[in-house]
Amino acid sequence: MMAEELLVNNAINGMLWSALACLIVLIIATNNYILSLVSVVCVLGVVSSSLAICYYLGWSLGFVESIAACMVIGLSVDYTIHLCNAY
Repeated sequence: MMAEELLVNNAINGMLWSALACLIVLIIATNNYILSLVSVVCVLGVVSSSLAICYYLGWSLGFVESIAACMVIGLSVDYTIHLCNAY
């Protein structure tokens, strides 16, 4: 039980730190604050909608779901950064 609580806390911390890192990298790379903020909001929207679907399906945020949440965070940040940089 304690390991699941730690995984949930790590998933939440990962979301916050990746959003902050994404914002800093995009501001440096694009020199456009508006585009950077829109991109970070997009990342947070993807992650929150993925977790909302898990909640509505009745899944608790356990071991597998927290690992999947970290993967969703990484993939959404990666995709958004490349798309924003190309724009």
